[in-house]
Amino acid sequence: MTDGGETINRITAGLLGVGFELLDGLDGPMPNVEGLAVRLGPGGRMAVLDGDDCPLWDGPLVLPPGWTEAATTTGRVGVVVVSGLNLLDVERDHLSDLHAATGRSAAVAATAQLLNDDY
Repeated sequence: MTDGGETINRITAGLLGVGFELLDGLDGPMPNVEGLAVRLGPGGRMAVLDGDDCPLWDGPLVLPPGWTEAATTTGRVGVVVVSGLNLLDVERDHLSDLHAATGRSAAVAATAQLLNDDY
């Protein structure tokens, strides 16, 4: 918490410090963060890696139809980190939650290189 009483999310602050930017809409541009990478694995497994090859996320993720083909074609992947959004909670409307998070400055985004090596 700041002296003015504002809450600071340390993860969000850290990501902003390495080049992520606040996501203020779903169609806005995302900055490229050098060293940030995504590796896809079998069964919908995905790892998001920092510049030191340390995982920021490593687990299953349900991807929409055609996502893998589009990512492979472009070689880039958008990485969105949202405070308070649990993708594993199937009871939630994740898109509505994402819209709400962008409105309260609780979402940051960047693009990452898609790695083609085995996971």
